[in-house]
Amino acid sequence: MRTDVDGDGETDRVFVTDNNMAGWDSVETYLSVSLSSGEDALITYPDRWFSHVVTGDLSGNGAADIVLVRIAWGGMHDTGDVKVMHVETDETGKPEWVEYPRNFIQNPDLEPEWIGGWEDYPYPEDISIFAEEPIALDDDCYGAAIIEKDGKTMLRVVKMADAQTDSGMCIDCSYTPEGWYIEDIQMIYDYYGGDWGEKLLGAWNLEPDVI
Repeated sequence: MRTDVDGDGETDRVFVTDNNMAGWDSVETYLSVSLSSGEDALITYPDRWFSHVVTGDLSGNGAADIVLVRIAWGGMHDTGDVKVMHVETDETGKPEWVEYPRNFIQNPDLEPEWIGGWEDYPYPEDISIFAEEPIALDDDCYGAAIIEKDGKTMLRVVKMADAQTDSGMCIDCSYTPEGWYIEDIQMIYDYYGGDWGEKLLGAWNLEPDVI
């Protein structure tokens, strides 16, 4: 992917590679950036198979952020985790990957709603609990995207809400230094049973069976 990661107005190149050269039990994901200055930065993560990146300026500082989505392809529910990254300069002047906060900041005024046929399954009528319980960015994610909504650039993450029915929780959130403030939540019954991935994630609806 080509984007301006360090905000200098020049195009940089971002690469993501899943390396299983040592066998499926030792898969590693490599996220690297080659800056227009000629310098590089690399970070690695273990134990995921199917990875892709999403890019956009989530913090509003003029530099592109990188959202790394890693899906445990072959798992029971094809879920994974999401990490939001940016490039900073370390004390030696070299670029390095830095992760943004992984926590969601709860919004007590939210009123989540079920969409997509939930009435066929006996969910509790009061689903406000999904807006009140502590939830994190990392685990049980179906995918992520960067969207424009209500005049803001937001991170959209779809997390698994119920494994039995593959129901998802679509979270739209905006960046703060303390974490990701939840702007909206939609609950989707049977996420994989329709075209919800395409509707919610658009071009970032990258599923292992279609790539």
